[in-house]
Formats: sequence, C-alpha cells, structure tokens
Amino acid sequence: MQAVPLHKIEETSEVASHESSDSIVMHFEDSADESKFACMLQYLQRCMLTYLFTSAATFCSSSYTTHASNLDVLIVSTDIITIDVCSCFFVLSGFTATYVYSSIGWDAWKGVHAVVMAQIFADVWVSTTAVLLFGSLDTLMKTRFHLKDIGLTLFEGITALRVFDNKQNIDAPHTLNVSLWPVQIFAWALLSVHGTYSMNEYLHRKFGQIANYGIITIAVCGISLFTLFGMLHSHTNVFYANATNIMYRSLEFNLGIHFFYLSGKQYALLDAVIRITAQCAPVVYCVFIATWWSEIGVNVNTEQQLEADAEVCLRLYPRNHCLHDHHAFLLRGCLLGLTLISSLSTPSSTPLTLQGMIRRTKICASAVALSWPTMLLVQLVFVITFSADLVYRNIALVALMMCCFTLLGAYVYTVSIQPLLAHHILQHATAVAHTLSRWYASVCGSVLVANDVV
Repeated sequence: MQAVPLHKIEETSEVASHESSDSIVMHFEDSADESKFACMLQYLQRCMLTYLFTSAATFCSSSYTTHASNLDVLIVSTDIITIDVCSCFFVLSGFTATYVYSSIGWDAWKGVHAVVMAQIFADVWVSTTAVLLFGSLDTLMKTRFHLKDIGLTLFEGITALRVFDNKQNIDAPHTLNVSLWPVQIFAWALLSVHGTYSMNEYLHRKFGQIANYGIITIAVCGISLFTLFGMLHSHTNVFYANATNIMYRSLEFNLGIHFFYLSGKQYALLDAVIRITAQCAPVVYCVFIATWWSEIGVNVNTEQQLEADAEVCLRLYPRNHCLHDHHAFLLRGCLLGLTLISSLSTPSSTPLTLQGMIRRTKICASAVALSWPTMLLVQLVFVITFSADLVYRNIALVALMMCCFTLLGAYVYTVSIQPLLAHHILQHATAVAHTLSRWYASVCGSVLVANDVV
C-alpha cells in the first residue's frame, strides 16, 4: 500500500454524511480514494461472511446439538479461523474507521458515529430479544437451562458490554447469544477513535519523530503480552476471558488506528514494513490457508470431550474443544489484517456503487448480530417440520442453509425494521443528551461562572 499523507486525504477526499436514521451517504472527489475505501469494505465483508460460516459450523457441532455431527471434523479448524479472522477484522475496522474520521473531521464524525451506534444497538437489542425466546426454548429442550445465563444474556444485550463471561466452566454463567460478541465490542471500540488519534497527535507535537517509537510500542505491546500470557498460562482462563472480551479486542482495533496514523506521517520504518508485507502477501495467505487446512479432520470423540469439559484450557467458547498453544496465537490474525491493509493499492473491482458497498456491509453486520437466534429458529423449524434424525444426518446442508437464511433475514431486516428502530434510538439518545446538557448547565454552570468572576 502506498501510504497517503493525512493532508492529502483531506484535500482530495470529501466525505459528506447525512445524519439520517437509516443511511450514511459518502462522496469522494478522488477516484483512487473511493476505490481504496471500497476495497476496505470488501475485506470487512469477507471477514464477516467467514465468521458467519464458522459460527454456523460451531452451532451445528455435536457440542451444541447434543447429536453426532458430520461437522465435528471441522470444528477445530473453524475455531482457529474464527480467532484469526476476528483479529483481522478488528485491525481492518480500526484502520477503516480512522480513514473516515481523518477525512471528515471530528464534528462530522460525531454525526456518523451516532448513526452507526444507533444501528448497532438496534441489531443487538433485536438479537437479544430473539435469543432470549428461542435460546431459552432450546436450552430447556436440551436440559441446559440456567437462570443465571438468562440474566447475563439480558445484561450483555442491553448494555452491549461483554465483560462477565470470563470463566469457561459450564457451571459459570454464559451468554445464550454466543456469536454476538464482535458486534458488541465493535460498538464500544468506535468510541476510541477520536481519543486514540488525538493522543497520537499530541505525542507527535510534543516529541516529534521520537513519538513514532512510542506509538509503535503502545500498538504492539499490549497485544503481544495478551498473546504471550494466553500461551504460557494455557490452563487458566486468560485466553478464554480475553478472546471475546472488549479489553483485548480494543487493542487490536487501536492497532489499526495507530497503523493508519503512522502511514499518514510517512514514517520510513512503517513504509518499509508495508512494502515488504505487500510483496510477501501471497506467501502469508498460503501459510494461513495451510494452517487452517491442516486441522480439518481432527475429531474429538465424546469421551475426550467430556474429560475436556472438566478442565480449564485454551478454548474459544465454553462448549468448544480445547486448542493447542500454537492454535490460540492471537497475534497471528493481526498479521493477516496488516497484510490486507498493505494490499489496499489493488483497485476494487466490484459492480456495486459505493453506496451499494456500504449497504452490503450493513447487511453483513446485521447478519452477524442476528446469526445465533436465526440459527436457533431455523433448527427448531427444521426439527418440527422434518424428523430430528433427518436433520442431524444432513447437518452440513442445514448449516449452509442457516447461513443463507441469516443473510436473507438480515437483508429484510435492514430495509424494514432497522431504520425505524435506529431512528427511535437516535431520537431518544439525542433527547437524553440534551437533558443531561441542560442539567449540567443548571447545576454546574453558575458555580463555574462564579469562580471565573472571582
């Protein structure tokens, strides 16, 4: 990727956001910048679609269906893919969000951010409502119902904060909405764009070029430590507690912010890394594919899985299989994300317009948010319509159909229900913000004015 200076982005790109309840309209004066942004969205869409398919494989494994599943031979491989692709997604999304932020400025960013947050919370609340209904029914049928799981699911659904699901023991509380966590983390990670970018600006003004070393240290140190601790302490909850937690994933998101900022400053060391990474991109992709492919066919039988349930190990979800140390290497997915960013100079070849790309990205995001309750519903309908034996003997086809139904449902949802919900959420949030502002002015305003006069 040829790094574009920040001032050049501001001069060549004009991004206009119309703060409507259901859409964000963007316009680029420079075709190269528009193509680059479309390429970013394409990468994000591929990450979300990959996550959707790996979630379907997890859902249809024997650990969740309580029946023998032909997809068990893929479950270790799909866990590794999920770990790598999610890290890649957060690095890419941090880079993309900062690209938009630096182009439109802080004032316009507040409007865009408000619309995106309203849409995300609409997705999370709808998904939570659906999973409480279908998930409770599913756990009752499988004799897995625990009231504490309902409470945790409700809390995480209302607040979009995933912080208390940090013990993998089955007796600990776990959310019913297993695959919602990337959407929840992304909602709050967006809040860090302005603060992280402003901090980098402050460090650069204060220390000049020396600040680049400090920014690199901040970007890499936290991720490296979490990866190292997770591997060294494989029989603790360190990996499990952070793999789907906002604390660690925000570091990956911020890595994308730091990467964009330093590339905009034409930092010589980073430019060299970008060139080398872009040249080695095919090799990096082949290594990742070979790593994922090598784990296909690794099957854990029921007896081994029951023994694994009783121990604490490197595990992505509470009912998933244990992974080896080299499988749970969190930093590896960040390398994939940086490699994709380094390849952004490739023109985007898509028949869709930029607005079409934005709309498709929104559909993919909603599909991820609604995936688990939709899969629960599809499984329930199939079992009622056909025999349970027929459904579980053809579970691979069912998993594929679940992904198709999820994408179709997300499309219908984004053009019908989501705009109305986002509009109401945005209206209520604005009213609350104005109320708090008036309260602050009435309570603290007179005191501040009096102090100024004195």
